[in-house]
Amino acid sequence: MRLRAPVLALPDKPSIAVMPFANLSGDPEQEYLADGMVEEIITGLSRIKWLFVIARNSSFAYRGRASTSARSDASSVCAMSSKAACAAVATAFA
Repeated sequence: MRLRAPVLALPDKPSIAVMPFANLSGDPEQEYLADGMVEEIITGLSRIKWLFVIARNSSFAYRGRASTSARSDASSVCAMSSKAACAAVATAFA
């Protein structure tokens, strides 16, 4: 018998996901800069008490995907998750 992980309830407040930045420089060493900037933005936003920030690991799952592909995947995720998570994904792709 396989145990299922419990579904966590999301807070009833505005949500946002910070998507990974694309490295347009062509220099692979600049990935650290782009990642660091995203992490700082996530950290800053998470200090706002009335805002729910989607975890870095969740948003970085879309790294390297074309935006239309990521939107399609995000729509699939939304079909299985809460309204707050869907709003966060929609905000990220607006």
